Amino acid sequence: MQDAIATVLKSNIDKLVEASPFFSLLSDESTDVSNHENLVVYVKLLNEFKPELHFLENINVRDGKAETITTAVNLLMERTNLHKAKMRGFGSDGASVMTGKSNGVSKRMKDDSPFLLSIHCMAHRLGLCTSQAANGIPYLAKFKEILTALYRYFDKSALRAQSLAEFQKIFEHPELKIKKCLVSGGFHSTVLWRHCTALGSLLWPTWNPDPTVMIKPVDSKRA
Repeated sequence: MQDAIATVLKSNIDKLVEASPFFSLLSDESTDVSNHENLVVYVKLLNEFKPELHFLENINVRDGKAETITTAVNLLMERTNLHKAKMRGFGSDGASVMTGKSNGVSKRMKDDSPFLLSIHCMAHRLGLCTSQAANGIPYLAKFKEILTALYRYFDKSALRAQSLAEFQKIFEHPELKIKKCLVSGGFHSTVLWRHCTALGSLLWPTWNPDPTVMIKPVDSKRA
């Protein structure tokens, strides 16, 4: 059933791609739990002069080298009838392997598509900004340290994890799982905020997830 649905969806996207005068590709790398490198690729096209974003494929790649990624993307374009002459943009996370001036993926793609523009993903740029800005705030560094310690406390103990679930039931809060505090270039506020909300019901029954309350400076005279 899933294969049949996927075939129909892919067929529809192929038709949209064929009809679009131009398109752009957006891609990002990730490593799954089995330690395999993957490359997710989306296509942005025009459908009756309206921009649309569609998922193309999640590709397993041997490594994260520019040559490997470029080859994988080129093969995908051949399979999906994406003509390089119509390619106008390539969005990525901004890593050097993607945007390097000499051997980056965007440089290699531009050799075949001279009108291509390389775009640094705004979400990744925001992540870098927040991580670097937060490095200068001692309170946020301490906040991250506390969340990491809480994760380690619950992660390795089934008994403690069960106690956490029972606590949430008592206070009639959704049962949320504790996840590791991920860091990208330092402190990542979005990820930490999710952990903070999950832990709030356990630590403070009157939890109020208001960021202005969270970052209120502590009065050193009263501390």
